[in-house]
Amino acid sequence: MNNYVTVDFMAGDTIEEAVKTLQDIQAKGILAKGEFNGKMLFSDRVTLDSAYQEIMGKSQAECQAEERKWHEEYIKKEQEYNNSLPIKIQEWINKGNAILDQEFQEEWARIVPFRAKDLYHGMELDASLDIIKSLNANESIDKAIKIIEEQGHSGMSHGLICSMVKQFSKRGIDFITALKIKDILIA
Repeated sequence: MNNYVTVDFMAGDTIEEAVKTLQDIQAKGILAKGEFNGKMLFSDRVTLDSAYQEIMGKSQAECQAEERKWHEEYIKKEQEYNNSLPIKIQEWINKGNAILDQEFQEEWARIVPFRAKDLYHGMELDASLDIIKSLNANESIDKAIKIIEEQGHSGMSHGLICSMVKQFSKRGIDFITALKIKDILIA
């Protein structure tokens, strides 16, 4: 039986880097193997296409074609979104004016264009307005907490929503306090 030296690929290595590592070792006359994404690759039989087939279930060319298509679709969607921004920005400002107390509307109108162009594409505008609408209607803090929980935020978006609710609602601090107390009780 062949004795293979085991190679530990680095976190973040690409398939190309893993294959090159194995081929470089093989070129020195040493048999090597390494696990990449749960698939074992062997230096004496690995090629770039065989590695792609084993790991991805398709050739490198097929993967690259899919990646190009995804990228083209992403660029198209971003362009469509950017083209729609003037209308969306005005809609968010109008929605805020309908929900927010008068004293917050000017600042809301100032931040909407920035939030609309950020990572979340304005999702946080709608999410925070949904919570603020509940708070401003004097519904229970528990209902507002249920709204944010059902929105399914990551840690970063959750923090952003909380910050916006705190900034744009007179009951925002009460909401944040109740949310923190609930988190402490659950932990």
